[in-house]
Amino acid sequence: MTGILRSVVLIAFLVVLTGGLAGCLGGHAPAERYLRLTVPAAGDCAGAPAGTSARIIAMRGVTSLPGLERRAVLFMTGGILSASPNLYWEGPPPELVDQYLDLAVSCAGSFRTVRPFLPRGGQDLALDGRLLAFEVHREGAVQFVVSLRLTATDGSGRNLLGTRVFEVRQPVAALDAEHIAAAGNAGLADLGRQVREWLSGLP
Repeated sequence: MTGILRSVVLIAFLVVLTGGLAGCLGGHAPAERYLRLTVPAAGDCAGAPAGTSARIIAMRGVTSLPGLERRAVLFMTGGILSASPNLYWEGPPPELVDQYLDLAVSCAGSFRTVRPFLPRGGQDLALDGRLLAFEVHREGAVQFVVSLRLTATDGSGRNLLGTRVFEVRQPVAALDAEHIAAAGNAGLADLGRQVREWLSGLP
């Protein structure tokens, strides 16, 4: 009887434990949300001056440290980055910024982008980027922050034309998916405008 009683107690314990784990791991987790960033259209850009021909830019891509390649939205507090458990960008931030830049640079008509970069590809200049920040800062005024270093060379890729670090800070009205996505869209639009102005001033 002692052996049977022990077996019954053990089975009851396992049932309770399994039920408890199911409750902890069940449907109480917040639903996953995926944030889409809109792409620029021709109407978002000032048109090219009449009589000017488009300069050809070879896009060499945007890279980053591994932490910024995560799709989870990153929050910065006290110098520490933490990943959201349920908010995600539609793609890795370096790819999102690369795609946005490609379209933002070419939408005005002053430039035409091509890929891949070829040393003898006939382009006027080449552009590559390094993503330094793509996160939501929660200290003080809540802001979406994107920071990007761009390097421009001549068409051969050997002669430096210029380098610049761009940083855009966009207020976030509330820490939810809709407002973070809206701040991300506004931030990238501002970044695109700054990049076009910078490129227009390069030799």
